[in-house]
Amino acid sequence: MLTLIQFYLLAPLMHAAAVARHLSRDLLRCWPLLAGLLFGACAPAQAQVNDAKFISHSLPATMYVGKGYPASVTLQNTGTSTWQMATHSLGSQNPTDNAVWGMGRVPLDLATVAPGQQYTFQFTAFAPDTPGSYNFQWKMVQDGLEWFGEQSPNLTVSVGLPPPVNDAAFVEQNTPATMVAGQTYNLYIKMRNTGTTTWSAGEQYLLGAPNPQDNTSWLPQRVMLTASVKPTGEGFFYFPVTAPSVPGTYDVQWRMLREFHEWFGAYSTNVPVVVTAPPTVNAAEFVGQTVTANMSPGQEYTVSVTMRNTGNTTWTTAGNYRLGAQNPQDNQTWGTDRMQLASAVAPGQQGVFSFQAKAPSAAGVYNFQWRMVQDFVEWFGSATPNLSVTVGTTLTVSRTPSPMVAGRPYTVTWSSPTATAVSYQCTASGTGYAGSSATLAPSGEANGTALQAWVGNPSTCTWTATGPGGTKTVTETMTTSSTQEAITYFHNDTSGTPVVATDASGSMVWKETYRPYGEKIDRWPGSGDNKIGYHGKPFDDNTGLSYMGARYYDPVLGRFTGIDPAAVDEANIHSFNRYAFANNNPYKFTDPDGRNPVAIIVVGARLMGVGLAANEMVTGDVPVVGGTAAKAGLSAAERLAANRVSGKVGEAGTRADLGNTAIGEQITVILSNNKRAVVDFFTRINGKLGVVETKVGGARLSKNQAQLEQDIANKVQVTPVGKKADDAGLIPGQPVTVETFKIDRRTTK
Repeated sequence: MLTLIQFYLLAPLMHAAAVARHLSRDLLRCWPLLAGLLFGACAPAQAQVNDAKFISHSLPATMYVGKGYPASVTLQNTGTSTWQMATHSLGSQNPTDNAVWGMGRVPLDLATVAPGQQYTFQFTAFAPDTPGSYNFQWKMVQDGLEWFGEQSPNLTVSVGLPPPVNDAAFVEQNTPATMVAGQTYNLYIKMRNTGTTTWSAGEQYLLGAPNPQDNTSWLPQRVMLTASVKPTGEGFFYFPVTAPSVPGTYDVQWRMLREFHEWFGAYSTNVPVVVTAPPTVNAAEFVGQTVTANMSPGQEYTVSVTMRNTGNTTWTTAGNYRLGAQNPQDNQTWGTDRMQLASAVAPGQQGVFSFQAKAPSAAGVYNFQWRMVQDFVEWFGSATPNLSVTVGTTLTVSRTPSPMVAGRPYTVTWSSPTATAVSYQCTASGTGYAGSSATLAPSGEANGTALQAWVGNPSTCTWTATGPGGTKTVTETMTTSSTQEAITYFHNDTSGTPVVATDASGSMVWKETYRPYGEKIDRWPGSGDNKIGYHGKPFDDNTGLSYMGARYYDPVLGRFTGIDPAAVDEANIHSFNRYAFANNNPYKFTDPDGRNPVAIIVVGARLMGVGLAANEMVTGDVPVVGGTAAKAGLSAAERLAANRVSGKVGEAGTRADLGNTAIGEQITVILSNNKRAVVDFFTRINGKLGVVETKVGGARLSKNQAQLEQDIANKVQVTPVGKKADDAGLIPGQPVTVETFKIDRRTTK
C-alpha cells in the first residue's frame, strides 16, 4: 500500500503532464486532498467550480451587411472560482466557436470577476457580408479546460442590404476671386460620390447652386453630368457662368442634388467673388442709311443713318457723342461734318441721325461715309458703307424685250431724277422706227407693239436729259426680230401640277407654287399665259376655277362646285361628302376626272402624260394646249420627293405585313460610331428585338443604315432616343441588343 501511494505521490512530480492527460477532472480536483493526506495536512482544500448565469443581452434584430453594431451580454459568476482576464472569456455558440460576428471570443476587461459578481461584455458585432438570418448566442469558457454555465438565449438576426444612399464629398474647384460684371467665365468643380447610388444624367443627378438655394446670381442654376459616376468615383463639371450685371460681392457655392428628390452631400467651399464694373467701352455698328444716289448741284436732300450702340456707354449730346464725316475725315462735302443725336442711345439700342444734306455746287461723284465719334475722346465703331453719290444730271433708258419681237408688245422706261426735262430723237435705216419727243417727264415709261417693217432695220435713238446739273445724253440702238414659235417645257410635281417652265435654252420662264388644295400663292409674271394649273388641269384666271373633267373645282375652298356624278361608295367614307376633293387628303390623292379619287403614286405619268411615277421618269416632249409642249425632265428635288412618296407607300405595305409584331416606327438610334440612323420599324417577336427597313425597287441602304446592319451583326448594342422610342416601350438613352436586321424589298408596280 505504501508503495502504491508513493507511486501516486511521485507521479505528479515527475510526470504531471502525462497524469493530467489521463486522470479525470474529478481526480484532479481531489489531488489537493490526497496530497494533504500524504503529507500530513490537517484538512482537505475546497474544490473551485466554474459556473455562470445569464442575466441579459442586447443586439439589433436587423442589420446591414458589413456594418458594425454595439452588442452586450451580461452574466453572473455563480461558481466558486474567480474569473481571470487571462483564462476566462465569452465564447460564441450555435455553432461553437463560430466567427459570424467578426470574433469567436470576447475577453474580460476586468482583471477578475469574483463569485456572485455580474459582468457585462461589451463589444462591436460586425454583420456578415452576405444577407440572411444568423444566430447570436454566447457562453462562458475557460479555454483549455471547459465551457461552463448557462448559454445566452439564441437571437435570430436578419442581415440585409442597406438602402441606397445619396452622398457626396467636395474635392476641388477653380473659381476666380474677381470677375467683371456681365462677362462669362469657365468654372471647374470636382465632387466625389461617397454614397451607394450611381449618379447619372438620366436619373437627373445635377450640380446645383445652394447659397442661397436655387439662386439666379450665377447662371446656369444646374449643371449636367457628362458621364455617370459610380460610388467612390469622381464627377467633373466644366461649365460657363455669367457674372451678375450689378457690381458687388457674391457667394459661389455648389452642391449635388437629384432633381425632384433631394439635395445631398457636402457643399463646395464657398468663394466670395468680387464682381467689378466693366471698363468703359465705346462701340458701334452700322444698321442702315437712306441717301439719294443722284442729286442736283446746290440742292438739299433729307438723309438718315442708323447706328447701333454695341458698347457699354450711353450716347448723349452732353457726352459729345455724334456721327462724324469720313472719307476724308471731317470733310464738309454735304454742308456739315457732324450729325447730332436726336436723343440718348443706351447700349443695345439704335440711334437714327437725320439731317438736310446740301449737294456740292459742282457736278461730279462724291463720297458719302460716316462714323461714330466722341469728340475730344475718340472715333469708334465701324464706318458706314461708302456711297458714291452722283451730283449732276443722270439718265438711264431700258427697253423690254430687247430686241423687240414683231407683233409683240414692248415697254421702254427712262429715268433722270435730277433733270427737268427728257427728250429723244430716233433715226431709222430703211423702214425702221423714226420719231421724236421733246416733252417727256424726267421719269416714265411708254408701251407699244413692234412692227414687222422694223425687222432688219435698226433705229438709233438719242435721249437727252437737261436740268440744273447740266445735260446728259444716252444713245440707244433699237432692233426688232421676227416672230418665232416658242416652245415651253413644263416641269411637274408628282401629282402632275406644273411648278416650273423653261424655254428651249433651259432658262427658267416662270415658276408657280401652290397650297395643298391647289390655290396659287406665288406666280412669276411670265406665268400669266399659262392655262395649265393644279394637277395639270385647265385653269381659268377670271373665275379662279379648275376644270377637272366631270365638274369644276375651287382650289381656294378645296371643294368641287357641283355634286359628284359618281355613286356613293360605301367602302369609302369620304364619298358621302358629295363635294369633297381627293378624299380630303391632297397630299396622297388626286381626282383626275372629277369623279374618282386615286392615289398620287398611281397617277404618276398618266396625268397629262408628264407626271412622275414613284420610281420611274417619263422623258421627251409631250404636246399640250396652245402649241406649247411639256417636258418631263425633273429636278433633283422632284426626284427626292418622288422617292419619299414611294417610300411611304412601301412602308405602308411593310406595316400591314408586320401587324402586331411592330412596336414602333421611325425611331432614331445612336450607332457605335456615334452617328444616328432612323429605323423604319422595330419589332418584338418572342421577346427579341428586331429591325425592319423598307426599300422600294432597287433602293439601297444609306451609309448609317449599313452601319446599323453591321452593329447588329456584330452584337453591338444601339441606343434608341426620342419620344418615339418611349412610345415603343423602349427606354430613351438605354442601349438595347437587337437580334435581327431585315430588309423588306417592295415594288410599286
